[in-house]
Amino acid sequence: MSRLGGRVIRSKNRTDRRASIELKADGLILSALQSLNSCPVDELRYKAELAELLVLINQMFPQMAHRTVAKNRLIRHVEIGNREGRWSLPLPNPTIKLRRHSQYRTLERHGYSAEAARIASALLEAMRYPDLFRHLGDEDYMHMVLLSAILFGGLNNLNSVHGFCRFLMSGGRPERVQIAGQVLYCVYFQVQEEEIANVYSEGRTELWRRWYCDPISLGMISQFDKNRKLEVADYKVGNILKNINTLLEKIGITRWQTSSTGEMVMSGAAVSEQLDNVDISAALVGVACGKILTTSIPVDAWRAVMQAQYVIRDRYNLAPVYQKYGRPSKRGPFVNQKMISFEFQRLATIVKLTGDGLRKRTAEQAVKELLGEALRDWYVCHLQDRSNSLSTINRYHFEVAKYWFDGSISNDYKELDSNDWEEYYESVLGNHTKPSNRVYRAGRFQDLHDFCVGRFKFTPAIVDGNGVADKSAKYVHASYIGYGLYVSVKEAVLRSDNLTDNEKLDIELMTVMAYRLGLRVSEICKLRLCDIDCSAEGWVFVRENIYGNNKSSSSLRKIPAMVLMSNSEWDRFRRYVTNRRLYSESSKELLFHQSFDKYTPWDKRYISAFVGALLRDISGLTDLVFHSFRHTALSNLQLVIEQEWEAASKFMSIDVDQLKAIYRAIVGSDEEKLRRYWALACFAGHNDPSVSFHSYLHFSDLLIGLKLSRAKY
Repeated sequence: MSRLGGRVIRSKNRTDRRASIELKADGLILSALQSLNSCPVDELRYKAELAELLVLINQMFPQMAHRTVAKNRLIRHVEIGNREGRWSLPLPNPTIKLRRHSQYRTLERHGYSAEAARIASALLEAMRYPDLFRHLGDEDYMHMVLLSAILFGGLNNLNSVHGFCRFLMSGGRPERVQIAGQVLYCVYFQVQEEEIANVYSEGRTELWRRWYCDPISLGMISQFDKNRKLEVADYKVGNILKNINTLLEKIGITRWQTSSTGEMVMSGAAVSEQLDNVDISAALVGVACGKILTTSIPVDAWRAVMQAQYVIRDRYNLAPVYQKYGRPSKRGPFVNQKMISFEFQRLATIVKLTGDGLRKRTAEQAVKELLGEALRDWYVCHLQDRSNSLSTINRYHFEVAKYWFDGSISNDYKELDSNDWEEYYESVLGNHTKPSNRVYRAGRFQDLHDFCVGRFKFTPAIVDGNGVADKSAKYVHASYIGYGLYVSVKEAVLRSDNLTDNEKLDIELMTVMAYRLGLRVSEICKLRLCDIDCSAEGWVFVRENIYGNNKSSSSLRKIPAMVLMSNSEWDRFRRYVTNRRLYSESSKELLFHQSFDKYTPWDKRYISAFVGALLRDISGLTDLVFHSFRHTALSNLQLVIEQEWEAASKFMSIDVDQLKAIYRAIVGSDEEKLRRYWALACFAGHNDPSVSFHSYLHFSDLLIGLKLSRAKY
C-alpha cells in the first residue's frame, strides 16, 4: 500500500483542526466584542474592544498558523455584518493584510487531485511487478518517463512537458551535478511557448528551463535508454494524454478520467507536494504549475557557477569611458511638442542625402545634445542605410520623440535594465496611446530599442503592442555570480593600476554591499554616513536624498548588514565606517566619495562599467553586469528562506548558524513560513513577491529538485 493513502488522513486532520480553532475563535470574538451585540454599533467602543481582542488572540493561539485562522475569522464576522447592513465598520488594520497571504491553492488543480493520487498509487504498486513493463515499446517508455515526471518530479507546466518531450526525442540525457554534497541530475530544454525569455540570441528571445530528475523519473529514463530502438526522427509527440492513457491500459491501470492534457499535468502537483518527507512551499507549487512566472539561469551561466576557481591577471588597467565622479542629476523633462517641431526642421537640413553619403553634418553636436545620440543615429540609419524618405522619418519622429528620454549627458540609458525599459514602454503605450495606434507605436519603439541594443549595448527588451489581455513574452537577464567569481573580482579591484588605494577600498566595499545586501548601484552611490546605523545590527537605510531618488516607493527600506556579511567582510566594512565617522564633519557626508570632496559621489556609470568589465574579463561571459550582483543576492536568499541550509552554505560560503540568523532577520520567526516570500519582497524593495519571482529568483527549479529528491514513496 502506497504512503500516498495518508493524504486523506492528513486532509481530515487539517479540516478538524481548523474547525476547532474557528469554534474557539467565534466564542472569543462574540464575548470580547460586546459592541457587536448592540445596534447601532459604537465605532469608538468597537476599536477599543478590538485592540483587547487582538491581544487575547495572540495569547490564546501561540502558533502563527492558528493566530492567522482566528484573525481571518474576525474579518469574516465584520464583513458579514457590513454586507448585511447591521453595521458599517472598518476592517482591523493588523488583519486585513492576511487576506492576500493565503496559501496557493486552485480549484482547477485540486478538482483533479484525487484522480492523480489514484494513478500515482496504482503506478507505484505496478512497479513491484517488472513483468508488466516487458512488452512496452519505445514510445511507451518515453511516456512512462513523462508520467513519472508529472506525478513525482514537479513537472506540472504543459509547456515544460512538451519541451522535455522534445528533449527526450532528440536524444538528450541528464547531466550529473553535485550541490552541497548531494548528487543531482538535471536536464536543459527549450520551451517554445515563452512566458518569460531568459536568453537573447541572434536578435530573438528564447526560454531555456532546467529540471532536476526525481529518483523515479531518473530510473524511468535509464529504462528508456536500455530499451531504445527507434531513431530520433521516428519519435512523435502526438496527444500526450491519449498516449498516457494507452500506456496505463497496457499495464492494467484504469484510464485517467480527465479531458484535458493541461488538467492532467497540473493535477500532478497535488501528488508531488503530498509525498512523505517533502516540504515544498505553496509558492514553489505555483512555480511548478506555471502560475507564478520565473526564470532559470541559462546553461552557460550555470556552468560558470559550478566553476570554483578563476584565473586573474597580475595587473589590470581598465579605463571606462565615464568619469569617476560627478554629481548625479535627476532625469530631465520630456521635450515639448514645439521644440520637437523646431528640432526636426533642423534635423532635416542636417541629414539630407546626396548620393552615397550625408551632404553635411554641421550642428551635429547640437542635435546630439537635444535629441540624444541614440535617437539621432536611428534617424540617420533609416535615411542612409534603409533608404527611407524624410516623410517616413517625420512620422517616426512624432511617434517616439515626444516620449523618448531627454538626450542630455546626465542620462544613463545603459543603467536601465530590461524591466525598467519594459515598464517605461508599457506606461507610454498604456497612458499616452490610443488603442488604434498602439501596435504601430510599439513597433517603432521596438525598432528603436533593437537598434540601440546593437549600436549602444542597451539591455534587450520586448515592447508589448497587444495590451494587457495578450501580452508578448518578456525578457529577463537571468544572471548569477558564483562565490569564486565574486572573490576574484574583489582581488582584481585591488590589482587595478588606475585606482588609488582609497578608490580600491571604495569599489571593493561597494561590490560587497551589492553581492551580500542586494543593493542597486544607484542606492550604494547615494548612501550617507547617517544612513548607516551605529547599532550592532548595522542597519543600512535606503532612502531618498539630494543625491538621488529611490526607484519606487517600495524601495524605501532598511537592511541588516552585519548578519548578511561574512565576519571578515563585516569587520572591514565596520572599520571603514568608523574611520569615516572619525574624520567627518557632518553625518550628511557621503559614505563613498572622491578624495577631495566628501559631497561629490562616485559616478554610478563608472562603477557599473568598471566592475562589469572585470566580471566579463575574468568569467568569459559577455552578459554579466554590476546589476548581476543583485540577482545573485536575492537568489541566494531564496535558498535561505526555503531553509535549504546546505545548498545556501555552499553558494554563499556562510555557515549554517549564520544562515539561520539571516532567516530570522528577514522573515522574523523560525515558525513563520506562510509569508516569507512577502518578507523577501520587502527586503528587496519590491511591491509584491511576483516581481521578485519574475526577475530575480532564479533557484526555484533547484529548490523543487532538492525537495523532491528526498521524497519517500
